[in-house]
Amino acid sequence: MKNRPKHFVEKINRAYELVTSMKEGYVWRGSSDYSFSYPDGVQLNTKKIIEKASLEGDITILDIGTSNGVFISANDTEINKGLKHKHRVTVYGISATDERTPVDNNIPNEKYFTGNAEHLGDPNYKEFRGIASQQFDYIFSSKTFMHLVDPVSAIIDAYNKLKPGGTLVIDEFTLKGCEGRLQDIITHLRQQGHCVAVSLDNQTGVIHQFCIKKTDKSLEFPLEYDEHRIGYVPFPQLEKDNRSNLEKIAAARTLLESTLEKAELSAFKEFASLEALLKSKQYLALPHKQQEYCILYVVAKELSASASKHPSQLSSTNNFFTSNPISLQKILNLKQLCFDKGVEGGRILSGDLFGVGLGNILINSKYLPLATRLNLIRLTACQNMLSMDLENSVENAKAFAQMNVRLSKVDYLHNESLFSAICDTLSQPRPSQPMNVVMGRKFTENSQFSELSPHFNETLKFLYQYKEHFCNQLQIKLENSSYNFTKITCIGTPGHYSFNLLAESHYSGDTPEEFIIPASQFLAIMNQAYSTIHRQELVAEKLPLIFDSSTLVAYLNSNLGITGITTLDSLSQNCMVEEISGTEDHDSYKISVKMEHSEDVEEIMISKEELSELIQQQQSASMESGFF
Repeated sequence: MKNRPKHFVEKINRAYELVTSMKEGYVWRGSSDYSFSYPDGVQLNTKKIIEKASLEGDITILDIGTSNGVFISANDTEINKGLKHKHRVTVYGISATDERTPVDNNIPNEKYFTGNAEHLGDPNYKEFRGIASQQFDYIFSSKTFMHLVDPVSAIIDAYNKLKPGGTLVIDEFTLKGCEGRLQDIITHLRQQGHCVAVSLDNQTGVIHQFCIKKTDKSLEFPLEYDEHRIGYVPFPQLEKDNRSNLEKIAAARTLLESTLEKAELSAFKEFASLEALLKSKQYLALPHKQQEYCILYVVAKELSASASKHPSQLSSTNNFFTSNPISLQKILNLKQLCFDKGVEGGRILSGDLFGVGLGNILINSKYLPLATRLNLIRLTACQNMLSMDLENSVENAKAFAQMNVRLSKVDYLHNESLFSAICDTLSQPRPSQPMNVVMGRKFTENSQFSELSPHFNETLKFLYQYKEHFCNQLQIKLENSSYNFTKITCIGTPGHYSFNLLAESHYSGDTPEEFIIPASQFLAIMNQAYSTIHRQELVAEKLPLIFDSSTLVAYLNSNLGITGITTLDSLSQNCMVEEISGTEDHDSYKISVKMEHSEDVEEIMISKEELSELIQQQQSASMESGFF
């Protein structure tokens, strides 16, 4: 990178002046040891790194952001005489302000330096003159680089202060201007021969953990300073990962498949849906990290399967009368629901599957349909996979092996399963009722008897299968559970029908019962039965859809922005949907929308597939609210 531009220098100076003028100093008080946790369940712990390295020879360490210097006093063998290391450990520290306690302070000035860490590489910076020529085996920094104006230059300066084979370990910082390009930058560094281990969020530009070994290669990031603001601009020639989101998730699935096999969890590859996984006893018995891997794999599998069957990302015409497919676009559209939800929404957007799984107000809300809550889990999993951390795990393992550092396993102290509330909900028995289907209008009050009668037997079977549900719907009461519907008789002529429904008992002494059902109610059941049993035929027949406009309007107004249907989610939150109606074209439907504080009504068109999707969402929400 070129020399720092003027606006960077000014910002660095102002930031440092602000810190040094704070009467109470840093909130961060320092620590005797640091742990740098990676998402694949491992962490770098400074205490264990020092123990291992000091067995082999003398080591020298620099702590950037040491604050009160407790890290120095705890790990320097000259200061802490109680340490039992085989070889000498010498520790230096840098702090923006002197935070050493005046009482019992045993850290000499020769090892504690007060100054601006962004000038570590400047040989003329007098505050760091005592370590200007010093080289280090390890440089650690925790909770410090996130505050630096120019973290890239600070990393390069720290790297240059390492001895050959030395290791730099730092935690969270942001590369402003590099959102969506972090993985390209890390891939470039690896291609240049650098030994790097990272944890990052490619989409937000945040690097959570960064660890690099000093080699004979000079460290140069493929970045330039932004000339107009505080941030960076990737080199134009930096190779870009042009894979689609779906392709990245497919790649993550391949890695997860290998992970499950190594952990002897191959049986979990057989789960076809997230719902099936979460309500299985096998899932509940797993430790958290393995639960995470299983969720990620199953979501990737769902999306891959859906993409192969439905390239358009919406349910295809061959499937829109069945259950909703898992659409990546629909899931990613749910990000809008999370944007203004503070920490709870932020954890979902960051892909923090562990944190979200332990408890999340959005996902545990009884006010959201279960299907939406499940899709929020899928969104968390997608954000996790798209952050590229899974792909980095493989390279991280190679890098840690070259660094010869001692890794620790992250201990999880929670006993509950991830997403335990959802698991409990899914495991509850539900009353027997027909599956959600989008209904086509096959039968009407003007249908001829010859069109109706061939379907009476299948309607009777449908009534028998969901007897309790339809008795409640029709408000009829059978004498006892031994009664079943056995015969349908059509009364009247087209346009003036009613239907006689005969119920008979298994026991010969019981009297048969008859019920007269209005045509509108009975034909609705016939259409539901036909739509359930003959889903494929409905597509070929191009029947108009049956829906309750007022119910759909109420559902849509309560869920604007989170339906996953692009046409509808593009509507402003200040809109009010007035009506949904059919058109002469049975493949298109009209939505009337009124803007807030305006009497003007606009009309937008949605496809049959999109309306089908909306109907099924409303049905699911209605069934869940009625049950839970």
